Amino acid sequence: MSPRRLSQAGVALLLAFVALAGVVLAFGPGPVLGEDALLASLEASRTPERTALVLGVTALGGWSGQLPLVAAATLLLAVSGRRRAAAGLAALCLAGYAVMSAAKFAFGRPRPDAAQAVYEASGLSFPSGHATASAFFFVGLALLAAAEGRRWPLAALLPLAALVGLSRPFLGVHYPTDVLGGWLLAGGLTLLLAGRLARPGSPTG
Repeated sequence: MSPRRLSQAGVALLLAFVALAGVVLAFGPGPVLGEDALLASLEASRTPERTALVLGVTALGGWSGQLPLVAAATLLLAVSGRRRAAAGLAALCLAGYAVMSAAKFAFGRPRPDAAQAVYEASGLSFPSGHATASAFFFVGLALLAAAEGRRWPLAALLPLAALVGLSRPFLGVHYPTDVLGGWLLAGGLTLLLAGRLARPGSPTG
């Protein structure tokens, strides 16, 4: 995808995030568009085996999963001589966490009813931190690989980001719109940044 197309796609995703945020604000702090019924259905579908599997997946989006992943990826990039890529990935993930935290504070949406959740999660709900953080990391890493002509990571890494996000409503700790918001925010900012950096004349080091 050309730098211009990347930037355009990033802007489109960010505009979609703004529209979704408007819907969330308009409906108030609770569920929107039948989310309560969907969460109840997911709760009814849980089994001990499914829950254990989903807890393992969701860990990839939390601090305990993201820190080792980001550290390992940046280290491997650095030792292979791609120091600018390593610094860019680390900066993207750190900046993404800051943006996500600011968005949570700005919208102030409480989490779903803890009685329906597998465990009691702390903090605010919109956008989902796990969905946002994992999307910044996995999408960013996939774009770095694509820039080097390696297409297969797109097929391997993007589904991981999707699975982390989908795990959150299943566990009852986020509304589906929290997850969608995280994907739109992270995907939009990552694509916009990738498009700008890939433009002719942009600093590449």
